[in-house]
Amino acid sequence: MQRSSAVALSPNPIAIMAELRGKAQIETGKKQERIELGQDASIPRLLDVLEIRLNWPFREKFLDPVTGDLPKNVIILVNGLPVRGKIGSTLLKDGDRVVLFPHTACG
Repeated sequence: MQRSSAVALSPNPIAIMAELRGKAQIETGKKQERIELGQDASIPRLLDVLEIRLNWPFREKFLDPVTGDLPKNVIILVNGLPVRGKIGSTLLKDGDRVVLFPHTACG
């Protein structure tokens, strides 16, 4: 079943702390969620696991469906630093803190 494969862990998982802000926090009722991912952990992978676990459209909100880039109206921080452009190439490490701000207001 696809759902179980989406959360399957590698033999040496890494722990990521995902912090939710704005609409993600309000609609999921969570401020943060500890997620274990495989050694090849990426932001899209984190979004997939969060989507399954919290039943909220993280991938839809944080990835442009055509380019795979981060849309201009959302913000992702990894350890306090902003992530830009092609977020699939941003690999996560054990202990990383990822802050997700969905759909921020634009001018």
